[in-house]
Amino acid sequence: MRNPKPQYRKLYDMVKSGGVEALQAYQELLCYNVAKAIFYQGLCHYFGHGVTPVNKEKAFECFKQAESLGSVAALYGLGLIYKTGGGVAQDDRQAFVYFERAVVQGYAEAEYALGVCYHRGEGVTQSFKKAVKCFKSAANTGVSGAQCALGLAYFEGRGIARSYEKAVECWTLAAKQNHAKAQLLLGCAYYYGHGVAVNKWQGVSYMASSAAQGYEPAKQLLKEVKLGD
Repeated sequence: MRNPKPQYRKLYDMVKSGGVEALQAYQELLCYNVAKAIFYQGLCHYFGHGVTPVNKEKAFECFKQAESLGSVAALYGLGLIYKTGGGVAQDDRQAFVYFERAVVQGYAEAEYALGVCYHRGEGVTQSFKKAVKCFKSAANTGVSGAQCALGLAYFEGRGIARSYEKAVECWTLAAKQNHAKAQLLLGCAYYYGHGVAVNKWQGVSYMASSAAQGYEPAKQLLKEVKLGD
């Protein structure tokens, strides 16, 4: 499975962090590939990165245009739009169809999204086994959300044999990519000794990293474990 080329992702990440203005990013991307530039423009409008406010209608227009120019990533973007609504009526089935089309053409992040659809039974018949298959494939390409989700599958024993140790392995990979939920889950694993030796200091450290990113469940739990520690 392939992800967007590094130069595109790097520039988009700079927009997210405020290091580059969105308009400047679009102009630079146009030098490489018009379809990709329009796709990332759509992402900026979808998440409100480098542009304000969030404009899902504009994001939808960008994704449709990028799709017409052959962007596989735009199929994923359209899936996001249909999944959440805004710009178009929310439609789980249509979202699933777009994610699946992107997966067939090798887009890893769409495979993670497809796994979520299978896991929740949204737009498709629920299947934990199919969800795990998608999570594994996407996780192997480095998609942090998929690594976190696969860890949860191992932890809960849904669609795969339960293994706290493998859950910790997955969450560790995602946490290294600063995935906030994975950091919290990994923190809990260390704090309570699930799949790893108890290390409360390490557990609180991971929880703090998650909370520092604004993840509310981590903020709340961090207060509770500190009070009870």
